Amino acid sequence: DGFRGYNLQTCSVCSLAVHERCYGMTLTTTKNLNFVCKACAAIGSKVEVNKPSILGKSSSTKETIRVQERPTECVLCNVHDGIHAMHPLFDTHGPKGRQLVISSQGGDSNRKLAWVHTLCANFICSKTGGSVYGCYGDDGRYEDDSDQEYADEENEVRFYAMATKEKGKETAWSRIITDSRKTILCSICGKRDNSGDSLR
Repeated sequence: DGFRGYNLQTCSVCSLAVHERCYGMTLTTTKNLNFVCKACAAIGSKVEVNKPSILGKSSSTKETIRVQERPTECVLCNVHDGIHAMHPLFDTHGPKGRQLVISSQGGDSNRKLAWVHTLCANFICSKTGGSVYGCYGDDGRYEDDSDQEYADEENEVRFYAMATKEKGKETAWSRIITDSRKTILCSICGKRDNSGDSLR
């Protein structure tokens, strides 16, 4: 804690400790005793999502999904339990983006909100040059989204989004993630993501 300016904050609900810089928070030198991680803060909330929820698209029709318990499953790897730093994964960036809804086997009754381990999102982002990217503020902007300068306190990562195909065709960014996901291994468990919940 404090090494090279990496201040740790501990969630007051689940006791998860996160580096402010790694978690995409505003950097401080003090402890926030009321800090609640994004996963715990989501418990009991109603999340507005696009209907249908499609990666890379938004919709004018919305619905809500209630978060019943702390999310533990990451859609970028095959680790589906434990207490980890998590961020929501949105269907697209910008103000029209909403948290992605995924369905596992069983159809609509098994729909759930998409979450990513912050570490997985940062790892894929750094290894692929930005195919998964952090979005900031209520307007969901990303680093190269605007020429406008924002104050540091506005640059907390609110959610992650994933580069996708456009009009059914691979873009330079979506091709990077498609190719990288074939060989990339989780730096924690050493496994490839071959589960049925994969976004590939």
